[in-house]
Amino acid sequence: MNDEVLADTGGTTLFLTPGIQWVLTPRFLVEAAFQIPIVQELNGTQLVFAPTANAGIRLLF
Repeated sequence: MNDEVLADTGGTTLFLTPGIQWVLTPRFLVEAAFQIPIVQELNGTQLVFAPTANAGIRLLF
């Protein structure tokens, strides 16, 4: 086992993701969420996460 530590890797990121779902029928829904990084404790020099949005549809069968 190698005990060397890789530089600029690892860390912790905590996201807050508020979202909403629209249930259009009992078997079909549309959803959207906004992902916001609220804690970013990264080791070394790394790219940080930016806020992102996502949307989707779900069909239950």
